[in-house]
Amino acid sequence: MKNHWGGWSLQTKLSSCIIAVSLFIMATTSLWLYDAVKNLQHAQRIAEINACAEPFFKAIEALSFERGRSNVVLAAEAPISEQNREFLMGRRKLADSNLQLGLERLRRIDSALAERLLTEYKQFQLLQSQLDEQAQLPLARRNSAIRDEWIRQSTDFIFFVRDIIDSVGRRERTLGVFDIYHHFQLNCVEFRLFSGYSASILTAAIANGQSLSPADHREFLESRAKADYLWEQIHNDSMDFDNLILQETLQRVYQKYYRGYRPMQAEILSYLLAEAAPKEWGERLAAHSVPAFDSIFD
Repeated sequence: MKNHWGGWSLQTKLSSCIIAVSLFIMATTSLWLYDAVKNLQHAQRIAEINACAEPFFKAIEALSFERGRSNVVLAAEAPISEQNREFLMGRRKLADSNLQLGLERLRRIDSALAERLLTEYKQFQLLQSQLDEQAQLPLARRNSAIRDEWIRQSTDFIFFVRDIIDSVGRRERTLGVFDIYHHFQLNCVEFRLFSGYSASILTAAIANGQSLSPADHREFLESRAKADYLWEQIHNDSMDFDNLILQETLQRVYQKYYRGYRPMQAEILSYLLAEAAPKEWGERLAAHSVPAFDSIFD
């Protein structure tokens, strides 16, 4: 067979090699460019999801404080105090501003889900209005069902917002750092919700001037057990990040909640199982709960 390559001039051979190498480089660069564009789009979607989730996490923080303090207010014999009113209004404004911001960002990701959240939020605001009316009345004149309804619906709404964060995050699951981080944040939120709810059960019993009922005691233990399980998961998962600031934050939570707040809680619980506790104990619990639970959301 005739060797065509051998009959070519040196210049032709060089030109052919240059063209071949150039075509190879162009093909390789196109693949790199395609991967870079895909990675950029993925990073942009993750950034958009994080921007959407951030105000929702802040809204959940404010809503959980409102849920717990309102539970206490509705259990108290007297109408709501000015201090509690200011506390609730402050948390409510924080929740509202962050929910509105989250809704605006969610519409760019999933407009249908944003509309569902808006509908649920309007229903929740109606419940808040009912709570405000009942809180101004003494216990004897309140609707006896309002407290149970408040706990049920506020908890459902908080977990609905939590599920939106989870749902939006699942759209970019890659089994990478983003997934670990997203799951870690959700565990922190649930830890705060269960630990906060168990705390409000004790404070509400004190405000009500009664010993802790067997049903409330069971609910208290269940909520606290769920919180402790989640704390173990949080502690184990935090090892994946190898982040000094995160470790310091978790240590602060441990000191303020487990070393500071929980022993006080245990002392009051043992008392409440036998008889009513002094009203001042409720104020003491509430004063220590805010820094303890604020540290969790850090």
